Amino acid sequence: NAYATSLDRDDRDALAAALERNLLRGTGKADAELLNFVIDLDRGVQAVADDVILAGRLD
Repeated sequence: NAYATSLDRDDRDALAAALERNLLRGTGKADAELLNFVIDLDRGVQAVADDVILAGRLD
């Protein structure tokens, strides 16, 4: 998965390329604000224990 790999490796260039290819569909560039938003979302999800996610107890 291009997203997981780029996030795990902290590879902003690869993350930008994946977002441009899959989300923006070649219509624009993934700017720093979008990259930071996606990185922050990933960090938020990573901070939640698996059992909480599996139980559907997200707040």
